[in-house]
Amino acid sequence: MNQTNKVFYTLVAIFLSCSIEMAGQVQKVISGTVTELFGKTAEPLVGVNVNLVNNQNRSLGGGITNLNGQYNVKVPEGEKDLTIVYSYIGMLSLIHISEPTRH
Repeated sequence: MNQTNKVFYTLVAIFLSCSIEMAGQVQKVISGTVTELFGKTAEPLVGVNVNLVNNQNRSLGGGITNLNGQYNVKVPEGEKDLTIVYSYIGMLSLIHISEPTRH
C-alpha cells in the first residue's frame, strides 16, 4: 500500500469517527469472549449464538462469536434488565441475567 492510500484511509477513518460522535447518541454494546475449558486451557468457541432477551421473554437481537470466541451485541435504546442467552449446538444453553441498573 502506498503512502497516498494510507493517508486516504486514515482520513476516512477520522471522518467516520467524527460523524459517529456528532450523532450524539451513545450506543451501548455488550462484549465478551466465550471459551470452553479443555483441561486447564480455555479455548475459544466459534459460532456460539448470543441473544439478548427482555423481561417479557422477547428477543431483542444478538450475534455470534467470531474465530476468537468474541462477540459484540448492541443494546437497544431504553432497554434494561436484560438476559443474555448463549446457545451452541450440542451443548446446554447458558442463561445470564443482568443485574438491575442503579441510578
